[in-house]
Amino acid sequence: MKNMWEKHVESYTNDLMEATSDYLKSYEVRPGIYSNVDPSMLMDVNAADFDVNRS
Repeated sequence: MKNMWEKHVESYTNDLMEATSDYLKSYEVRPGIYSNVDPSMLMDVNAADFDVNRS
């Protein structure tokens, strides 16, 4: 029974890691803000936040 439980936990963990593998490739672009985009590839446009966010 213990062996079956260990296999179940291992399988569950592997499935979880596989499902969230994209998140493991993310970069912290600002403290607490993560993105899949490599910050070294971003361009600095020197725009104020209200210019970028205005609709």
